[in-house]
Amino acid sequence: MFLLIGEPEDTTIASTRRAMVALGHPTLHLSEAQLYGTPFELHRNGPRVEGTLFPVAAQPLPLAEVSGVLLRVRRAWWPEDGFDLPDASFVFHETLAAWIAVLKALKVPTVNDFGLGWWLGDPSYPEALRQDLARHLKLRAPPSRAGAAGIEEWLVAGRLVLGPSGNAAPTALAGEALRDWQRQTGIHFARVDLASDGDAVLAVDPFPGMPPGPAGPADRVGDALARLLVGAAQ
Repeated sequence: MFLLIGEPEDTTIASTRRAMVALGHPTLHLSEAQLYGTPFELHRNGPRVEGTLFPVAAQPLPLAEVSGVLLRVRRAWWPEDGFDLPDASFVFHETLAAWIAVLKALKVPTVNDFGLGWWLGDPSYPEALRQDLARHLKLRAPPSRAGAAGIEEWLVAGRLVLGPSGNAAPTALAGEALRDWQRQTGIHFARVDLASDGDAVLAVDPFPGMPPGPAGPADRVGDALARLLVGAAQ
């Protein structure tokens, strides 16, 4: 079973779900609120982890039966009315910490396997990704976009790299260095902004939307992410 976590209107969730169906793999889709409202059991004994999810509208799902996760949580959830601010803040952080523990315990392909900085809304997290990607690609990482000759935005989904006009991926994003960065960071789906001359990484967005572009970009991204999750050749 593959978990797809995100809002129903999320184009990436919808396109990946269609691709999963076409590949013959069952999925369980949960919105952010449904995820945090799902009871679970989690047992750790050293490196051994066991547990079960109890989705409201589905059969209990042992963690051992989860094969992969597409994570598109917007971090927009807040506890329902009835708490004063200190209690709501406590519930929020405890719920978040509990689900980080569950998701990290799965040890399955996860798109994206965000670092703690993302979960906490740390504004330095995308910057750390940018600096790290620039090091992997042996490109510059200037302090800001100021003075850049131009910006080229690329959507990276596993090995698929899409530009707004469907042009071929730049050399910097087509090699093994990018794959190494994806494996090390857990960020397999991102928007990468390069200087138009290709010598600098200007921004990395680890929670990209679906940009306008050639016919069927959402389907191509969904297929690439589905195949990435199931381990099929790309």
